[in-house]
Amino acid sequence: MFVVAMMIAVLASLGVFALAAAATEVRMSGNERQSTQTHYMAEYGILAASYELGKNGKNEVGSMMAMKNPCVALGNVPATAPVNSRYCARNESKDYRNTVFTAGPMAAAYGGQDPYTKGIPPGSLGAVPMAPDFVVEETDLGNAQAQGVSRDSCYTALITVTSYGQTQPVFQGPDNPTARFGSEGLEIQRAQIETRV
Repeated sequence: MFVVAMMIAVLASLGVFALAAAATEVRMSGNERQSTQTHYMAEYGILAASYELGKNGKNEVGSMMAMKNPCVALGNVPATAPVNSRYCARNESKDYRNTVFTAGPMAAAYGGQDPYTKGIPPGSLGAVPMAPDFVVEETDLGNAQAQGVSRDSCYTALITVTSYGQTQPVFQGPDNPTARFGSEGLEIQRAQIETRV
């Protein structure tokens, strides 16, 4: 009888270990999925900014020079720094909605809707209760340089674009408490884009 009791105890402990391992694997896959979603949110910001700079480079540079919105990326830049390094433009995802995702060349790929709208393929974040967003900061306006020698020559400038992608679980009431135990995802991507001014 003692041997049978010991065997049952060993099997029960193995079952508990297997359940714990399975729960850990499920959490790891969920974290990996959210990390991937956050990565693509930051990438959407870079793509949207590069399209907008290619289309409206002069207007975007004008927004930077107005310095109306403080940029996080310029937090440690002193007031004595050269003025070009203090230029800043901060755009949210809603600022790109009508020009990039729903009306621009990317609109065909996304059916005229935001690529991160829940349930919209491709680029959908799926059915997870998630609040995705991104913010783009354009800083570090380089000196404009003449390009070309014909009468069609133009001036180009190098702009640093920083995109902050974010995914945050949304709490949907006591009947669906899963999001309470989720964590926020944040990824920062940076690119230098040359644009006409």
